[in-house]
Amino acid sequence: MSLINEGLNRPANFEGSIGAAQEQRKKLNAEERREFEKKRLKLEVAPQEFPGLISAMCIDSEQLAITINALMRSIFSDFHGSKLEVTGNRQLVTSLFFSEDARAKGNGTCNAIEQIINKNNMNNAEGRIEAINQFSAFGRRHLYKMTKEADEMLRDIIPSQYINRETLKVDWDKVMTEGSIQTNGIYQSRVYVQVMVDLNKILKIIFGSGKDQEDMQYNVFVGNPINPAVTPIGEVRSNKWQLFVMRCEAKSVREMAQNLGLVWGSGADLGIVTA
Repeated sequence: MSLINEGLNRPANFEGSIGAAQEQRKKLNAEERREFEKKRLKLEVAPQEFPGLISAMCIDSEQLAITINALMRSIFSDFHGSKLEVTGNRQLVTSLFFSEDARAKGNGTCNAIEQIINKNNMNNAEGRIEAINQFSAFGRRHLYKMTKEADEMLRDIIPSQYINRETLKVDWDKVMTEGSIQTNGIYQSRVYVQVMVDLNKILKIIFGSGKDQEDMQYNVFVGNPINPAVTPIGEVRSNKWQLFVMRCEAKSVREMAQNLGLVWGSGADLGIVTA
């Protein structure tokens, strides 16, 4: 018991342990850090290719509209401009505008719109019947229709739900509207035709395919408004928005989904037995 008591009552000597702890807590200066990093062993291997699935682009709605305009003006001589509008529920609606007044400065190879009633088509019965139908359809009065060239080319960017799968005809009444804007004061107005289009399809045409001509899928996410204005009732208004454009290779995503046991596309059988 005396040995135990003697050991318990003896003053502790922490000199050795304190010195070791202080040595561990010693901070290295910048030169010592560089020297340490230079001498230490490192994990160095040849990097492998990163199997990325998605690439992204940041752009604002005005810049993207200018990019769309460059494409459309190279095709249609009566192209007026485009508009990317963010709705109240932050959905992005894209429209193209055509006007006869734009033909004076257009450099395209064909027109997108033509008047329903003109000297040429009123000389035959078919043209007169078409004019009557257009003017009397559900009380709406149309001045213009799409040309044959526009009907064929624009279907590449028309929302799929407005193209009949069986007849392959576009329901222009649902994507095409007419209006007017004032120019040179209030005494002159410019009549325009507005056509709603699918932005993802336009991006696919502008930016093309991936490596080895792989089919690319595009999706656009709306960010924050740029220099917004708040109305008296609290609504946020802005003519320019942040946009984040994502694209991926359809085949790569499909293979990844299969490897991970995920459902891709509409191939799920929903547990239905057909045997």
